[in-house]
Amino acid sequence: MDEQLDIINEQNKVVGTIGKSIAHRDGILHRIVIGELVNSKGEYCFVKQAGDRQDPGSYVSPIGGHVQAGEMADNALIRECQEECGFTPKDFKFISSTIYNRQVIGRKENH
Repeated sequence: MDEQLDIINEQNKVVGTIGKSIAHRDGILHRIVIGELVNSKGEYCFVKQAGDRQDPGSYVSPIGGHVQAGEMADNALIRECQEECGFTPKDFKFISSTIYNRQVIGRKENH
């Protein structure tokens, strides 16, 4: 089953629900979260993307993914960190939001 996402407008208000594959096919605006891992020295952790992923060979943030329909962004960030890094973050803060639109591996990402 296709993961369900909230459709949002440019003011970040929910205006509907859609499947992830359709959102990417049609470039429908929806939410994602991205988290940075920073150690006590202020150093950032990045991972090198595998050859079969978007942005192959690039260094990217290790935590990120889609916010599911009805899910709060903080909960999505915790879930993604658990899935991708194997731990539950205890200390995190919101930095900013923006609209990020690009064409990548046959998808119209509009996050």
